[in-house]
Amino acid sequence: MPVVLCNDLPSDQPVRVEVLLTTASPEFGQALAALDDPVWRHEFTATVPASETLTQRVDVPWPAAEGTYWLTAQLHRAWVEPVLSQRPINVLAAQPLPRPAGEIAVIGADDELRGWLRAQNIAFRETLGTPGEGLVTVWHPRRVDPAQRNFDGLRQHVAAGGKLLILAWGPWEWGGLFPLETQDARASAGFWSEGRTPPAGLADPVLRRLNGNRGLLADGTFSGPTVAAGRPWLWMERPDRPVITEVDVLGGTVWLSRVEVRGRLDPASADHDRAAERLLAWLM
Repeated sequence: MPVVLCNDLPSDQPVRVEVLLTTASPEFGQALAALDDPVWRHEFTATVPASETLTQRVDVPWPAAEGTYWLTAQLHRAWVEPVLSQRPINVLAAQPLPRPAGEIAVIGADDELRGWLRAQNIAFRETLGTPGEGLVTVWHPRRVDPAQRNFDGLRQHVAAGGKLLILAWGPWEWGGLFPLETQDARASAGFWSEGRTPPAGLADPVLRRLNGNRGLLADGTFSGPTVAAGRPWLWMERPDRPVITEVDVLGGTVWLSRVEVRGRLDPASADHDRAAERLLAWLM
């Protein structure tokens, strides 16, 4: 975890920094006593050059117990009151994920998704089956060769009562299936619509990711008449900018998601994200 120290003074500044993990928010006087009894604490000293920034990496051992914690950096300088900077951290414990009943069909799969499905013991095939039976997931519409886009088969599946989930990243190129508009947007936080039941462990009103490119929640939102008539579940900035929504098209209901779960499903990767896994399993 990077701790960035900014010095806007014209002279070098020696500092002492405490990094703490607490179970209550110590800022704004909510639970200052939490600083005296942290779950974890680390301290380091540094000298920040004049008018520059200094980045110090700190390895934070995440707790085993699931829940919301606060990661706080408390900066100390001589003759100056300490300064706090903090962010909430949602720690998710490893646990079995829900699985769809029966075999699912996956269109546009890559090795990451195939490996994750096998690890979760989710039976899948990469062709459409009997219309109306089970779930069809389109992992990445733009990965599917135009000659292999079986729009008629997808229409028949949805019209017969089948479930269709489309993880639609980037511009929408499947206008032959149904019209859909997208907007460029970048955010590391999203908001659940009131009355919706989000996945276990992700029920905080705000679904957050750490700042930075790897921390993007979504790179774009859905828009247009089809979406305006739908039912948003997770949105950025305003409810009319959803990143997860359900829409009534093709004679049935289709789920759409732009939440970035790609590159986050491999437990051996530094970018592994249990929230992404739970979200994908919940969508399925």
